[in-house]
Amino acid sequence: MLNFKQLELGQQLFEQLQPKFADLKLIDITESVFNPTNIWVNIVMPADRESWMDVIEAASDMSMDLLLDYGYHITINPVTN
Repeated sequence: MLNFKQLELGQQLFEQLQPKFADLKLIDITESVFNPTNIWVNIVMPADRESWMDVIEAASDMSMDLLLDYGYHITINPVTN
């Protein structure tokens, strides 16, 4: 079960990505199905596959900062429309 800080940081990750990539839509924030210590920010990715790499690259940089600053492994989990 996620705590308040984990949910807050997951929301923060999405809010930092969303202005750069307007097509992103937040689905929810959950524990990873593979490892409950990992947090997934489940998002709908843009249909344009070329922009996926830009989103993933930006999210990975932000995720690393969150891991170093707070000790939580928070990543995006993309799905397509």
